[in-house]
Amino acid sequence: MNLSGREKIGFLLVLFLFLLPCLLPAQFNFITNNGEIKITGYTGTAKNVVIPDTINGLPVTGIGLVAFAGSTPITNIVIPGSVVNYDDHIFHSAANLVSVVISNGPTSLGNDMFYDCQNLVSVWIGDSVTNIGSETFYDCPALSDLKLPSSLKRLQAFTFLHCFSLTNLDIPTNVTTIDANAAQQSGFTRLTFPPNVQSIGESAFAYSSNLVKITFSGGPISLGDLAFNYCTNLADVTISANVTNLGQGVFASCSTLSSVSIDEGIKTLPSGLFYQCYSLTNIVIPGSVTNIEDMVFSGCSNLSGVFMKGNAPACTSFDTFFAATNAVVYYLAGSTGFSNTFNTQATALWNPTIVTNDGSFGVRNNLFGFSISGTTDIPILIEASTDLGAWIPRQSLRLTNGLVYFSDAQWTNFPASFYRIRSP
Repeated sequence: MNLSGREKIGFLLVLFLFLLPCLLPAQFNFITNNGEIKITGYTGTAKNVVIPDTINGLPVTGIGLVAFAGSTPITNIVIPGSVVNYDDHIFHSAANLVSVVISNGPTSLGNDMFYDCQNLVSVWIGDSVTNIGSETFYDCPALSDLKLPSSLKRLQAFTFLHCFSLTNLDIPTNVTTIDANAAQQSGFTRLTFPPNVQSIGESAFAYSSNLVKITFSGGPISLGDLAFNYCTNLADVTISANVTNLGQGVFASCSTLSSVSIDEGIKTLPSGLFYQCYSLTNIVIPGSVTNIEDMVFSGCSNLSGVFMKGNAPACTSFDTFFAATNAVVYYLAGSTGFSNTFNTQATALWNPTIVTNDGSFGVRNNLFGFSISGTTDIPILIEASTDLGAWIPRQSLRLTNGLVYFSDAQWTNFPASFYRIRSP
């Protein structure tokens, strides 16, 4: 039987409850206060433990500071919904702990709850929980199966620091805030931020070297300084128009970043936004951008084309393109503010036009083709579509002498084809 991570956790819960009569007698230290029990420690030898709802006829409602911390033998534990009060550091450095189930009941969990649980693999948290303390999973390198509560509203500081095995994270839809440093050096490969996320703090996902792609599905959202700094495998980023605040150096030193899409609506590219993004070769700047700050493209040594869709933005310094010596700034006809250079970089009018009134347009030698004219040496990408929906790249070209001929050998494979020219 093959089970997913979450199915395994659910199965584990059922199994524990089924085996409860067979478990070794649990031995708990506890205190009594106002007719309620708070567990303060564990002295038993059982590895699989289910905390009881009652002890001596009194309800178990709390777990105290470092109650299961250190070298207790517990590997798997189920906590009932009657436990609604959680102190800090409950499982701090619990060396043997592998899995935990927290049933529906509590609304808040303490700080550092699983701090330095080196062998912790699975955690299931009931949907009643709206708040998880800071550093909850700090330095849990084996954690791979995690079910966060749907009611959770915030990921606090250092929640997932050093969670190297946690490759997938379903961020609950009610989360609005991700604090600074929340998931530094995590193992996430892809992240989709739900519509309610409004703030991602400074260095929140920095140094997450496995991260390949991020998607913002809503907003408005604010990205803090260095939010994805040194995510060295991050290759694909879309900066949506709902990003109302874009911090400095958000994607700095993302050395694999090669595909960047910036939606219309973004007004400022802040300092160091793409600093040392060595794999970035081309980028389109929407017409809404009116200001480019210092060092935005500094160190982008392979950047060759910056395609401006609007008028020339203001630049706050002359080091915007430092060490990006080969970058050419392309602008459209009718744009204002451009001259022979833009912030020390060479410029060129990007004006490719399909020629329809010469003998090259149409079928020649059983190939459909046409000539394209424009400014000498400008780069272009020709795409084709059969339905004006999905566009497929056909050929990348340069107008070497201001004129180039394109032919499509695949034209007979389709009843009709549409063509368009865009920037690479």
